[in-house]
Amino acid sequence: MRAVFRQSADDSGPFMEILEFAAAVENVLPISLTCRKWNFFLNKNPVTCERMWRRIAQKACEAQEFEELERIYPEFYFSAWKDLIRIKEVSPWKVYHGKMGKMIHRLFWVFLIERIEPYLGLCWKEDLYEIRDYIEYTVSPHSEMLRRFGPPGLFPTRERGIFRFDVCIDESLIRLKGRFFEVAYWDHTYTVIHFQEECQKIHKWFNVLGLTENDYKIARPKRKRHDKLNGDGTIRVEVVLDNWEYAPHL
Repeated sequence: MRAVFRQSADDSGPFMEILEFAAAVENVLPISLTCRKWNFFLNKNPVTCERMWRRIAQKACEAQEFEELERIYPEFYFSAWKDLIRIKEVSPWKVYHGKMGKMIHRLFWVFLIERIEPYLGLCWKEDLYEIRDYIEYTVSPHSEMLRRFGPPGLFPTRERGIFRFDVCIDESLIRLKGRFFEVAYWDHTYTVIHFQEECQKIHKWFNVLGLTENDYKIARPKRKRHDKLNGDGTIRVEVVLDNWEYAPHL
């Protein structure tokens, strides 16, 4: 039986292991039916899959953290819960062990469905020799997408409106240019017409960090004036909060 499987299937690692396991079992049919049923319950049946993935995600989080996640982003469906688990489990970079680690997870998770890059890059320093020699590392959101979800082409950014927050995040703070940062967008005409709708995405970004609309000011969309900017224009946001926990340099 194993020889038949080897001749008829591609040698694709985990797939071959599943085939060999099935071939070694005396009665394959019950296993096959059980797997199909579990796939239906977990991924196909709208009555069961959302409830089950919510319970799985709840077990993966602390009680207070789970309540905060539901409050921050209440528009859930079952694949969002799966994405949350995947984001929490695949975090090899040192930056996630710093003060901003939890916030980076939340930003990445909330804006994944929006197809918006919530930051320009993650930055941190490694002490490779346990002395004073540091090497700085930077990881782009494209690298994060590739590591967690496969090729970036599977998750393209938005074609109109806000598609990236041009801010860098390191282990202890959010790096801003003074008290400002830029939000990049495509299609100036569309963004101007739907400006209030696009502002809701900026509010959501600050909401993840625990800030309110009184803590920042959003300027009108401004067309790109030079080629160094990626996109058709930017929306400048000014942070007016004097004591911002996640940007102590302000």
